[in-house]
Amino acid sequence: MTVVMKFGGTSLATAHLRDCAAERVREARESGQRIVVVVSAMGRLGEPYATDTLLRLLEGFCRTPAREIDALTACGEEISAAYFAALLNDRGVKAVSLRGSQAGIITNGAHGDAEIREIRIAPILDHLNRGEVVVVAGFQGVTDDGEVTTLGRGGSDTTAVALAAALPDARAEIYTDVDGVLSADPRVVDGARAVEEVTYEESAELARKGARVLHPRAAERARASGVAVEIRNTCGPSPGTRLVPDEGRWSDDRELPPRTTAVTSIGQIAQVVVAGERFFEDPARLENVFARVAARGISLDMLSIGADQAAFTVAGARAPEISEALADLDLTVRINPACSKVTLVGGGIHGIPGVMHRMVRALARAGIGIHQSVDSNMIISVLVDADREEDAVRALHAEFFG
Repeated sequence: MTVVMKFGGTSLATAHLRDCAAERVREARESGQRIVVVVSAMGRLGEPYATDTLLRLLEGFCRTPAREIDALTACGEEISAAYFAALLNDRGVKAVSLRGSQAGIITNGAHGDAEIREIRIAPILDHLNRGEVVVVAGFQGVTDDGEVTTLGRGGSDTTAVALAAALPDARAEIYTDVDGVLSADPRVVDGARAVEEVTYEESAELARKGARVLHPRAAERARASGVAVEIRNTCGPSPGTRLVPDEGRWSDDRELPPRTTAVTSIGQIAQVVVAGERFFEDPARLENVFARVAARGISLDMLSIGADQAAFTVAGARAPEISEALADLDLTVRINPACSKVTLVGGGIHGIPGVMHRMVRALARAGIGIHQSVDSNMIISVLVDADREEDAVRALHAEFFG
């Protein structure tokens, strides 16, 4: 069995955490498993090798080609890989570091958001066959013509899952600073608890809606390949959370609390309400609104359209552009720049009567108004004032998990 163990920036941020990570690898290696480690850049903004710290080197420049940004930011993971391999060797565990290019990770040419097209695993297998632990720099790859690319934020998760899918008889373990997927952010909810298992789709939805556990692209790749994934605490004894197939996860006889997985949230959102007469009778007016927004490359969310108005959300930083784009139209444009989206995630909530009632009731009891809502097969999201975001998370967590 090959285990791909991914350690994120927070898992390598301090000497204690690095020791925990090294001990995890040593124990797994001594149990007879073949080990591939994927690492992120160490630490957060302010730490010398963190990605955001490296990016600050470019702040004084008017323009920097995406190619050079990738060349710079890839260094953080390469430093982590070399350092962690040296640490393992110092602890008596034979290890070797590989850059993404050396590990055979081939991508397209989309600098800053590249997709993995292929993994040529021969170099990794050669080192594994020599009894070495292979430490791969995550977040990066190389094009067929030798250009270094990065996979976007959270890309080390994708590296780990892609390697586990490519290597024979492999699984992925994602290590973090919490006990797996939690029912809420523990910094907001004291009673947040680890969830034993979530589906691939649930994990992707959690990530899209603000949870910082597994990147959506990694969850989607795990789902497509069927690779086994566990999310665990770097230092804690918790068994963590297993990702399981979506099919058969929920049965019709389960009650509501087990059907809900977590409450998550994301801030810095602006709500846009565009009102005008005869939207229904004159669809061209509405089309013009969205054409102008699209021309600015602005992504929309939480879209709802009525007979005389449309409402949607955008990233808060893009709100001024919305005002500019729609300024000369014969429409009323109202922008609420300070909103947050709070989401209940659960594979079994679709089509179950009473879930929305319970959400509205919990928020009403906390005195929290809802600006807008949206739902899909496994989420219900509500838009609230930004200064009530944490109150809303706590209220919903108490309702569904208390």
